[in-house]
Amino acid sequence: MAAILRLERLGYLDAEIFKAVLIKVAEEFHIKYPGLSALLFGDQLAAHRRPDIVDFAIGLGLFLFSLAKNTSHITQPLDEAPFGILQAARVRRNEEAVMDGMLTNSDTRDALMMAAYQAELQAFSRPVIVGAFRRRGLWPFDADLMQANVRANLGMVESGETPAEAARKAAAEEIQAAQERVNKAATVSSSGKAVVKRAVVHSPWYLMEQQRLMEEEAAKEVAAKAARQEERDQKKEEKGQRLVEKAVARENHRCRVCQDKVHRGGKHWMGCQCDVFWVCPGCSKTMAAGLAFAGHFTMCEATVEIDLDREGGSGGEGSSSEEM
Repeated sequence: MAAILRLERLGYLDAEIFKAVLIKVAEEFHIKYPGLSALLFGDQLAAHRRPDIVDFAIGLGLFLFSLAKNTSHITQPLDEAPFGILQAARVRRNEEAVMDGMLTNSDTRDALMMAAYQAELQAFSRPVIVGAFRRRGLWPFDADLMQANVRANLGMVESGETPAEAARKAAAEEIQAAQERVNKAATVSSSGKAVVKRAVVHSPWYLMEQQRLMEEEAAKEVAAKAARQEERDQKKEEKGQRLVEKAVARENHRCRVCQDKVHRGGKHWMGCQCDVFWVCPGCSKTMAAGLAFAGHFTMCEATVEIDLDREGGSGGEGSSSEEM
């Protein structure tokens, strides 16, 4: 059995402050209700829906549930009267403060600040707050009154016999149908730290499951990204290797005498069968070519091959490339 609490948010909470609030709630609750777990219902504040906060609260014996958007005003006592009174009083007192500031030649900003302070004192008085709690059915707790408030906000009214009740029911049905269309359009993914759906009450277990799925997808994406990066690195390495091999092959096919021309399959080139020693046609009849061949033969076991095929390949020295 779990006792049910309602989490009222005062001001703006971040994760660290909310953790401190949860620790205090757990301390007070477990002293008063030992052995029980607490169900805390909050709004869509980001700090209420963070998976690490939800997991932290479960460790304290607190289970966080987040209400659908725009539903907390049904049971929120501060939304029932105090804030409405504050807005009305602020507008009225602001007008009076501006007039007083103009007549007395005083600072308008100070006058507006004083008007806001007086409006707050009037709106957040004890009778107003106590009355709001009573009308919402929170204190003293009145389940029938709370359910009636929910039905009224959702447009769920009983059918009646009088024309006024029948008209009210027809209007409620139309409002409810319109709300259903809005809810259907609004039931889409809303991304926070974890993905949840709008217009539904989601539990901590649902949120943790969504977070687990998100982490699995993120891990898969990281692995896929690493695989793509490894593939790119491998292709880059292979490309670099090909460039090195091409550069080495180019140097192996360079004329060993003039060092200007590179063998590209032309005629009358003289070369060794090892394919790393070539002499261009222009240098092949020189003494330097003979000395170069002699030096190469002392280190290479292959035999000399003279390309005399005049009909194959491209013609003459034009097939050689001149290097700048």
